[in-house]
Amino acid sequence: MFFHNYNPLNNVALSTVVAVLPSIILLYLLALLPHKNKEGDPVLGIRAPYAALGAALAAFVIAVFIIGMPAAQAGSAFFYGAAAGVFPLGWAFFALFFFYYTTQAGGGLKIFKDSLISLASDRRLQVLLIAFSFGAFIDGIYGFGLAIAVAGAMLVTLGFRPVQAAVLCLIANMAPTAWRSMTSGTVFLWSKPDFFAFLHHLFPIFTLFVPFFLLAVFVFMEKGRFRDVFDLWPAALVAGFSLALSQFALAQANMGVIIDSRFPRISSGLISFVLTVLFLYIWKPQKNPQYASDSGEIPSYSATEVVRAWLPWGILGVVLCLWSLPGVKAFLDGIFSISLAIPFLNDRVVHVPPIGDGVSAMHAVFSLNLLSSVGSGVILATVLSGIFILRFNGGQWAESLRQTWVSLKMLILFLAIMFGSSYLAMYAGLDAIKGLAYTQTGSYYPFFASLFGAISSLIYGCVAASATCFNAAQERVVAAGQIFRSAFFYMMILAVLQGLLFL
Repeated sequence: MFFHNYNPLNNVALSTVVAVLPSIILLYLLALLPHKNKEGDPVLGIRAPYAALGAALAAFVIAVFIIGMPAAQAGSAFFYGAAAGVFPLGWAFFALFFFYYTTQAGGGLKIFKDSLISLASDRRLQVLLIAFSFGAFIDGIYGFGLAIAVAGAMLVTLGFRPVQAAVLCLIANMAPTAWRSMTSGTVFLWSKPDFFAFLHHLFPIFTLFVPFFLLAVFVFMEKGRFRDVFDLWPAALVAGFSLALSQFALAQANMGVIIDSRFPRISSGLISFVLTVLFLYIWKPQKNPQYASDSGEIPSYSATEVVRAWLPWGILGVVLCLWSLPGVKAFLDGIFSISLAIPFLNDRVVHVPPIGDGVSAMHAVFSLNLLSSVGSGVILATVLSGIFILRFNGGQWAESLRQTWVSLKMLILFLAIMFGSSYLAMYAGLDAIKGLAYTQTGSYYPFFASLFGAISSLIYGCVAASATCFNAAQERVVAAGQIFRSAFFYMMILAVLQGLLFL
């Protein structure tokens, strides 16, 4: 049995530095390590999987030789996390990219894109539709960067610069992920109705703010003026208000029934996208050549072709809404579901006070809910679209699978290593050490915890990465009411960091 030690060096400051060292190493390797590329040119930062591997090795050494965790348990924690990175997360990435490449190979993605351009030739409107509303729908499927990858790729096909598209999607991603990451990061610690009610009232306010901030960043990227932002205030208000209101209403209806269900997230994004599209049929902004789409002449498509291009996305939305229902999930899990206790780790690690009671052991059980996973729902939507709408043959299926694997093999490796490091830090107690250090800052806890949480989001590419700054403090933070201020500071700091980093 391994009991956590929150001060292994008998010095709080040094123990905290050691706990954050893997994150510092990751940031250095990822963005600052000087080396030469294949062409011999000096560059900064190495490829993400290699940087993640370096941080993982550092975490393993610290856990075993400084914290005192048995090597077998440390290795089990890493491989448990790596398995979680592959399934369900890697599986979800694979499924959605398979869907994306299937619609692309079938020609539907181009018609989908062209129909959006004909509806919104102003690139500012395209940012609202794709990065904000459509990105919210994709994020509801699973999160963890899926929206940034898919919506960003669509913006690139519309003529946006790759880095610009990634930045815009990252900023837009604040709106749909905030509610999920905060609630999912705390649901297993605090099941307090007033806490969730507060979050459901707080985050729609941020959702209303995000589309205007997103437009401002894009306009400044294009060296525009403040006036260019407010020219589109009706569309920004419709996109933000529809997402915020539906997010709030569905979450409130869901409270006490299925906390942290995917249904409110998927549905609110879909509602925002559809209502914004309908609004743009009746409202058009004054034309501004500076933001006109440079995609060239748009071919003329029949109504049948347009409907055929949009149908796969409709099927995807319907299937995923069904997949989020508890009855469907229970039925599918009843057909196939495997739970595997992790050797050397399950019920072998104990949180000691003040984090835990010193008696209850941490569980480590890997669940393979293959049929009910969101990735399987996306695969079903892909197969249905490919067979009944796109009429795929064997060669087209093979090409879609090949493109998906080529695009994702390094990403899945990165996810496995990163999740392995994350689980190792959690079971070794490194996260708890950092969380306790945050609580020692007293009334400054909301600021410092949120600052490091926002930085974690930028490093790891997902808002949920910041959940540890809220988790580790447990009841002490809730009792002081500081978690509420932390949520406010977190969103503000993340918005400012993203704006300063990319403008």
